[in-house]
Amino acid sequence: MKWRGELNLEMRMSITLMLVYIHILHVIEQVADSDWAGLIKIEREHPVLLFLKSEKP
Repeated sequence: MKWRGELNLEMRMSITLMLVYIHILHVIEQVADSDWAGLIKIEREHPVLLFLKSEKP
């Protein structure tokens, strides 16, 4: 069985996006209990949050 080879691009993208989404939720969960200074520090350091911040209109 070549199961890994049979995954098409759409399926791989779905899995990747799901993992990214879970990761973002995990980061937000960690930030939720901290103060604003901690949030600002994480925003400066974390590339995902920097990307999300730059996407806001």
